[in-house]
Amino acid sequence: MNRVCQLPLRLILLVLALVTVVQFGLSAVAFYGRGSEAEGYAMLLPDRIATIVETVESVPDDQRAGYLDVLQREDLSITIAEEPPGNSDEPSVGVPSVEAFMSAYDRTFEGREVRVWLAVPEGERASVPRLERLRTWSRHPMRIAVPLVTGEWILFESTGYHPEAVFGWQPGFAAGLLGAVIALLAVLVLWRSLGPMEEMSRRVSKFADDAKPVALDVRGAPETRKVAEAINHMQQRIAALIQEREVVFAAVSHDLRTHLTRLRLRIDRLPEGDIKSKSASDLEAMSAIVDDHLLLARVNAVEPTLDTVDLASLAARTAAARRLRLTQPQEGAQALIKGDASLIVRAIENLVGNALKYAGGAELKLVEAGGTYTLDVLDRGEGVSAADRERLVRPFQSGAQGVERDPTGHGLGLAIVSRIAERHGATFALLDRPGGGLIARLTFPRVDV
Repeated sequence: MNRVCQLPLRLILLVLALVTVVQFGLSAVAFYGRGSEAEGYAMLLPDRIATIVETVESVPDDQRAGYLDVLQREDLSITIAEEPPGNSDEPSVGVPSVEAFMSAYDRTFEGREVRVWLAVPEGERASVPRLERLRTWSRHPMRIAVPLVTGEWILFESTGYHPEAVFGWQPGFAAGLLGAVIALLAVLVLWRSLGPMEEMSRRVSKFADDAKPVALDVRGAPETRKVAEAINHMQQRIAALIQEREVVFAAVSHDLRTHLTRLRLRIDRLPEGDIKSKSASDLEAMSAIVDDHLLLARVNAVEPTLDTVDLASLAARTAAARRLRLTQPQEGAQALIKGDASLIVRAIENLVGNALKYAGGAELKLVEAGGTYTLDVLDRGEGVSAADRERLVRPFQSGAQGVERDPTGHGLGLAIVSRIAERHGATFALLDRPGGGLIARLTFPRVDV
């Protein structure tokens, strides 16, 4: 039911457009087929004739004329004759099929000699009724004569255009029915075309999160099948590239760490002095760069395993290791979230490390609000301009202040924090702190137990 309610507006508009086209088409056909009011005849329904006959036979003779006057119309003439009609020399063409139809249609006509013919003016060729332009048509008036129980005859003469049927039905009903059928077919065709799109959207979104390819069912319209095949191929290609990248990073990590270990051993053999200390510092910076690059690659490529963890205890661990102040709603209270403990600790340490490096101090604050837990890392530094906040969470981006204070920085710290938050369904933001400074805020969905 929800899927039906979520049909795109364009589908509804397309169906309405098709129905409108059908209605206009049938209206145009009916208008085109309409002749002059003086041409052709209107086929009276047998029910109507039977009703008139029964009424005429039941009313008193002195009221019959008044009753017939009420029934007279421009396109219908009703008269009473003493003699059987059709004995004059007026040219005419009988219509046996209509006679048989009326005799069999209503019990009023049982045993009566119903006569039906077309009155053909002198000098004109008789025109037999035929189906033309989606209507029963003849240019000559139709006359129907029915004997009364009094021995008299009642004569009906019908003129004027009357569309008998469109494909066997009244035009209005035919238009509505045909429009409904076309609308239903349009819905079915479009549903067949658009139905698989929801599954495609869901699986592609899932692939964007975890990079695990799930083959789509190749079904639906030809265009839809082509899209599904292209998406399946794309998923396989991207998954293969990610796997190759992981292999490359693993190999690079192993080789670099091997050589870094050798360099560390050689530096340890150097005599104490400025060269040894600077070499050791450079080596540690190289190790940190390699570690950050590999961590960012792993977070991007691999979906973390989310367990129920206590954000309060993770924040307290970092605060205790750095001897920082931690403010929380209630001492010892848990703040349960879904996450990878090692990654969350790394995100907190990156934020704390930045605050200590660039602001000279930091404090932590944990707040619960609206089904979430918010962990703020606050400092009293110079802050970050609004123009730089979005840029600094991208890889290899550093602020001017950071470059001045730490030229060896490689601009991955905040990018790692941002990606870790995204992998946990959390948010990360840099905000101005009232009174000066910066707030680095992580907001996690709360887990209810």
